[in-house]
Amino acid sequence: MFDWERKRDEDLQRSEAVRHFKNEEDMTAEKAPDGYLPHWSERDEQTRPREMFSMGNSYGNVSVAANRNQEMTLFVGENRRHNSGTLDNDHKWLNGERRHSVNDPFGKAYSNVFDPVNSAFAFKAGKLQPAGKVLERIKKYVEEKGQNTVENILPFFTLEREKKKLQALAAAARRAKEEGRDASELEREKELLSLAIGQKEQMQSQFLRKMRLALIKAKVLTDTGDSERLTAAVLPAGLDSSGPPPGDEEEILVEGLLNTVRGKEPGL
Repeated sequence: MFDWERKRDEDLQRSEAVRHFKNEEDMTAEKAPDGYLPHWSERDEQTRPREMFSMGNSYGNVSVAANRNQEMTLFVGENRRHNSGTLDNDHKWLNGERRHSVNDPFGKAYSNVFDPVNSAFAFKAGKLQPAGKVLERIKKYVEEKGQNTVENILPFFTLEREKKKLQALAAAARRAKEEGRDASELEREKELLSLAIGQKEQMQSQFLRKMRLALIKAKVLTDTGDSERLTAAVLPAGLDSSGPPPGDEEEILVEGLLNTVRGKEPGL
């Protein structure tokens, strides 16, 4: 039987990247995304990506960036793997001059040419697509092409497979009981997998929340209107009537952004 307890613990360690983001955010959005080396076509003032958020730990890094054309880039790089040493630069960095590109209806998926399945990865979407839609397109790419870096740093990308595995385990345990066989090991594996799924669903929810914050920041910093219009635009964006009320992160972000816009030209 698969050791789901060990797998769950490894996933939790790696996925701390999706639980925390840097406390000191650059509200002018002039910083380049960590680990993403832009292509020559992304180096002018309109197209160069500016970091909206960065999340990471010793396992890897996730950066969300946007440019003045309101194109959004999500980058994932890996620094190390469980019980292994430091990985090479192709795992950590995405080199724009040597990247492999795959077209998508919403944008493009990028990896390094050498071993794209294990390399750093980025997805570039046009016109600030909704966070859930961006993750769905990345998930589709991962399922079709394979991308270990994304699955290692953002382990909730394996949720659908694990839910199918849970259904199979439940069916196997049920059959074992009907046939009078010992189902305790199957039940234990099912319990651990169910717990892992619940934790990954929570990770996914937290990550989507941070992606939505990045979208709010990008929308504010790409708008050249006055602060009153920006206030009207950003507050509804942070208040989704179908979801939970905004928390401290949203309030701090919106306040910081509006102060930045009122005091100077937008950073994007």
